[in-house]
Amino acid sequence: MDAILEAEAGLQALDLAISYAAGVRMDWDGEAARAANVQLNAQIGQLVDLRHRLFDAREAAVAARVNYYAQMSAACLGAL
Repeated sequence: MDAILEAEAGLQALDLAISYAAGVRMDWDGEAARAANVQLNAQIGQLVDLRHRLFDAREAAVAARVNYYAQMSAACLGAL
C-alpha cells in the first residue's frame, strides 16, 4: 500500500482515538475521575503529538513525491 495512503489512514485512526478519549473524559465525575482524567489528558496529548508527527511525515512524503515527479518530467523532456 502507498505510504501516503497509509499515513492518511493513520491520521483518521488517530482522529477517532482522540475524539473517543475526549468524549470519555467529559462523561466522568468525582475524585477518582479527576485522577483518571489527568492520565487521560496525558494520553490524549501523546496522541495529538503523534498525529502532528505523522502529519509532518505525510507532508514530507507528498513533497518528496512531487519533487520526484518533477525530476522525472524534466528528465523526460530533456531526453526529447
